[in-house]
Amino acid sequence: MSAGGIRERLRAAWERMRGRAAKTAAEAALVALFLLAFLVVLRSLFPEGTGLRGVIRGGGASGSEEAEGRLWTLDGGKALPAPVPIAGYVAEMRNDVQNRRAESIAWSRASKGMRLFSRDAVQTAGDSSASIWVGGKGTVHLGERSLMVIRRMEREAESGAKRSILLMVDGEIRGRIEGTRREPVSVDLESMGGVGRIVSPGGKGGAADFRVTVNPDRTTTYSVFEGSALVQGLGRSVTVGENQYTIVSPTAPPTDPAALPPAPEIEGPGDGAEYLFRSLPTRVRFAWKAAGGAEAFRVVLARDPEFRDTVVDEWVEGGGTASFVHGNLPEGSYYWRVTSRWGLVESGYPKARALRLVRKTAPPALRTEAVPDAARGDFCVVRGSTEPGASLRVAGKAVLPDGAGAFESVVPLERGVNMIVVEASDAAGNTAYRSLRVTGR
Repeated sequence: MSAGGIRERLRAAWERMRGRAAKTAAEAALVALFLLAFLVVLRSLFPEGTGLRGVIRGGGASGSEEAEGRLWTLDGGKALPAPVPIAGYVAEMRNDVQNRRAESIAWSRASKGMRLFSRDAVQTAGDSSASIWVGGKGTVHLGERSLMVIRRMEREAESGAKRSILLMVDGEIRGRIEGTRREPVSVDLESMGGVGRIVSPGGKGGAADFRVTVNPDRTTTYSVFEGSALVQGLGRSVTVGENQYTIVSPTAPPTDPAALPPAPEIEGPGDGAEYLFRSLPTRVRFAWKAAGGAEAFRVVLARDPEFRDTVVDEWVEGGGTASFVHGNLPEGSYYWRVTSRWGLVESGYPKARALRLVRKTAPPALRTEAVPDAARGDFCVVRGSTEPGASLRVAGKAVLPDGAGAFESVVPLERGVNMIVVEASDAAGNTAYRSLRVTGR
């Protein structure tokens, strides 16, 4: 082959390599461009390094916030040095609860006992909830479809009070904090509308019980059941007292504090009620008196009296409906309460009531004896005792025992041998039988 042919082949090979290189570079540039756009979107959705007040007011984090360097123990006791402070932890959770770390763009499933740090986010899905410890005896409870960012927990230098700063993005937070005279506790809850500071000073000031709800129109309702809250927005501050609420929005200052609407009057189950079942759980009917004008009612059922470990959190439409039925509760102790909703405001809770479901497979105790009539011999008296509350039949006839379970019944006899059957049944459906052989004359 001539030198000219070799040069032509080399030139063609070089052109092919340049073409492939250019194509590869273009593809790499395109991928990088899409990645950059993706990161810009993520950064806009999940800004990093911005404090809660910065998110609300457009500012950045202060130098003092960045200089935090203490780690509080989970029981709110002795402080230990650490590079990153703990701002809380997941005390309880139900169903789908997600967590996003401050320096991460990905969400992951939360777990009970998980430690939460500054700027971590917690989100609940539908029919899900989470209780977050925020210092001392302070706990906030996230309802379903709620999103909260924990900014930090700090101790104020002058007063020694512990303060947690939270950003409420969406949904609902119900909280209860309890400080002491030596160690007051407060929570700053910020939303798109304003900032609410709830304080439990301890001593005669007592605990603080509150609820903050981000409404569909992006207003925020601050409700106080115990204690008080200072709510600020657009240059105005109002003090919300016990059983009061205020509504604040991004375009309007807090409304004047007003009384919360009345809570429903509970009809049943009674406090301490007990339900027995043998195999399938019994149906429990929760009933209340519907207050006129209420749009809906909220039934909450939990395994603990603080309502951290919730089992049911359901809305029931208003009108003529004043009950809720649950037919699949496992054995155990429960606590329940109900509220009413009027527009953007939910009432306070009446006193919580307890109930207990007990799985029982043993038949009730039953003791019987028959005493024939000595003179005539054509009847006998059947007497005995059974489990209090059990239903009783003697020779096919219903007999009502007294409160202690004792009973007595007169049974006519036929001439000859009579078989008298006594049966006792408990509320779970377990039945005990006794047969008495009596001779009539």
